[in-house]
Amino acid sequence: MSGDTIKIIPFIPVLNGNVVDAEGSRYKKLGNAVKTVKSSKYETFYVIDINGLIKNRPQINIIQEMSKEKNLWVESGVRFAEDMIDVLMAGAEYAVLNSMLVGLDELKKICALSQNLMLHMERKNDRVHQMNIEHFADKAKDAGIKKFVMGSRDYWLVKTLAKNVEVYVFAKNDEIKKLEATGVAGVLLDIREELQ
Repeated sequence: MSGDTIKIIPFIPVLNGNVVDAEGSRYKKLGNAVKTVKSSKYETFYVIDINGLIKNRPQINIIQEMSKEKNLWVESGVRFAEDMIDVLMAGAEYAVLNSMLVGLDELKKICALSQNLMLHMERKNDRVHQMNIEHFADKAKDAGIKKFVMGSRDYWLVKTLAKNVEVYVFAKNDEIKKLEATGVAGVLLDIREELQ
């Protein structure tokens, strides 16, 4: 839904307690995640917990430490309601569910337990779980999701979804102006360049 100003939320990928950048099939350490969050001017961070996504082992201790300093939206590979509760209990403001990992039935169960949820809608061939992305977003909204995350540069789709739901899009600085015109609530800004 369109707002007066677009929110800028930095995102940081975290592996084994470090902010990292992918280099081929390896990761380059850019700095300690807790120190990065603590020393930043930003109040809220979108944390991509690589341990949680890949190994199904969220970095609960790291989430706890970072959440003492700032607000966190954590995408950690939540697959079931129990996973979501662990992330929220660790201090995350929002647990971010991923549409590639959670189907609509589990999504409904998870939404029944908390309103502090976001959904990262990843699509394949313009579909999510064999549904048109707009239809899936409507179903997720009906289940209780109020905030959506997208990696899409399909500005028409982003604009269409932003009319009905609160949308955040992964972006770089040079894309912010164009995204403002779509009505998104905010961008998830890649700040890794600042850390190198």
